[in-house]
Amino acid sequence: MLAGLIRSPSELNPQQHLAAAQARAANVLDTMVANHAIDASTAKTAKANPAIVKSAPSLAPAGSWFADWVAKGAAELTGSQTGIVHVRTTLVPALQRLAQQTLNEA
Repeated sequence: MLAGLIRSPSELNPQQHLAAAQARAANVLDTMVANHAIDASTAKTAKANPAIVKSAPSLAPAGSWFADWVAKGAAELTGSQTGIVHVRTTLVPALQRLAQQTLNEA
């Protein structure tokens, strides 16, 4: 499941979209079989027992459309550069939480 999240972390976030994350995981398993990374039996067993999420209720959900948008833009800017890249954004988490709370209350 983790390998499948790379494509779109927020859209495949298993805390919010478990079925989509599990479907993507099955696709990754099929690709692994096709590339001889695992055998068909192993993939079948993994698909029969899909991963689920168990998280502490106090943890805030990670990822958002903003994170996906920033990641795409950063990848375009850095090109084939390797190494650590620091990206500064306009997001202020405290203000975002306040804005979300205001919308929820409205």
